[in-house]
Amino acid sequence: MKPNTEYPISLATFALNKYFVKNINKQETSLEDFSISNDHPSNINDHEHPNLNIYPFLVNLSPHLKNASHSHILDPLKAFPLRIHFLLSATGDHTKLVPHILIDNAIKTVIERPLLEIEEYNHNLKMVLVPMNTEESANIWTALKCPHRMSIVLSIDIAYKGSTDSS
Repeated sequence: MKPNTEYPISLATFALNKYFVKNINKQETSLEDFSISNDHPSNINDHEHPNLNIYPFLVNLSPHLKNASHSHILDPLKAFPLRIHFLLSATGDHTKLVPHILIDNAIKTVIERPLLEIEEYNHNLKMVLVPMNTEESANIWTALKCPHRMSIVLSIDIAYKGSTDSS
């Protein structure tokens, strides 16, 4: 699967999928078999095998990057660095704490490597875990109109690094 590089949400989601598949089982507690999905949380079945669902739910301009160079005004991805909030929710066998292990490993993975270079598409991702209180979490799940699941919010700043061609 190739991302549509014209759309930063597609590119960030694609990069996160690869990132978590490659790094999540490098933690102390690993899961032999887990999948990653990008579906609306209401479409995820809690009784399926271990799954980490990565769902983008909020997009706006990155406040830290909006003063960056806007020399590529015709390309929105290059001109407007974005902040994309993803809801990472885990499912699996609760009796074996599978959702807890998946979320814990995702958190550790982000903490160990919060910057991700997407060399083939010439972009950088900066990942930050977003702390939420009970009310904020309840608001997200109420807005999504589905039952609460073990989850975290991950904020991604995606920015174009600049042209690599010599023309």
